[in-house]
Amino acid sequence: MRKYIFIFFNFFKYFDALISEHITISDIKLELQSNMAYYCKNIEFEGGFVIEPIIKNENVDLDSIPENTIKVIKENIVGIRNSLVHLRESRENKVILPTAKNDDLLIPYLYLIRRMCEKIIIDR
Repeated sequence: MRKYIFIFFNFFKYFDALISEHITISDIKLELQSNMAYYCKNIEFEGGFVIEPIIKNENVDLDSIPENTIKVIKENIVGIRNSLVHLRESRENKVILPTAKNDDLLIPYLYLIRRMCEKIIIDR
């Protein structure tokens, strides 16, 4: 059990450092623009899991978004990951169930994650 806890904390420490080192708002600007309405609202999944909006106002200029927006994105990605992983273990009461609606709700985050991965690969 201890080994798994150690791996778990190392993963999140590494993930946080990786994103903080390589990703800026300008790197993901196009993905945010293309799904602005999605990223400006709470997204509730079948299963009860909710992610907070990344951007507070749909009409905001993306050049003026604060860099701490990256922190919100990281928290949402970790939350999505946890709710998917813990579905099988039933440790969380708010999860993302494997439904077609939830698949559609996750697509904008997949594009965002893909762009972040591309940027990290290019940088390394």
